Amino acid sequence: MKNAHSNRNGLFLIAALLAGIVVFASHPCCADDGDVSSMISEGHKLVKQQRYQEATQIFAAARRKYPGSPLPDAALGAMFLKMREYSEAEIYLKQAESRDPNLIPVQFTLALLYEKLGNKNMAIQYWNKLKDKEEFKEKAKRHLKYIGEMQ
Repeated sequence: MKNAHSNRNGLFLIAALLAGIVVFASHPCCADDGDVSSMISEGHKLVKQQRYQEATQIFAAARRKYPGSPLPDAALGAMFLKMREYSEAEIYLKQAESRDPNLIPVQFTLALLYEKLGNKNMAIQYWNKLKDKEEFKEKAKRHLKYIGEMQ
């Protein structure tokens, strides 16, 4: 059960990464900033090609150009997650969250990340935030049950 769940978490993390960047790029905070969205999209193409250093440069440039936007940090966090550099992923995802605490894809990704890292308290905190969201209600309940079984 644990191995199957662990593999499923890996797939969810990658799915969150891929879907998250698309969601972030259309986030209302940047609806008028086609430029930040295009920069994120350009960086995402490089991530898909595993050209991480070039993607990092584009995301860093987007951070400098749009310092209030959560998108570059979310994209960096998702990229580091894909690279399995979890501490770096956490740093950037938390920075994106600090710029917009209501970004559901960031909360979802952090919940999965903390669960994967075995940080049950933080995972529970994020799943509890998501269990009130209609689209995540059932998924959050399943994960909270799983975490409860681990304890």
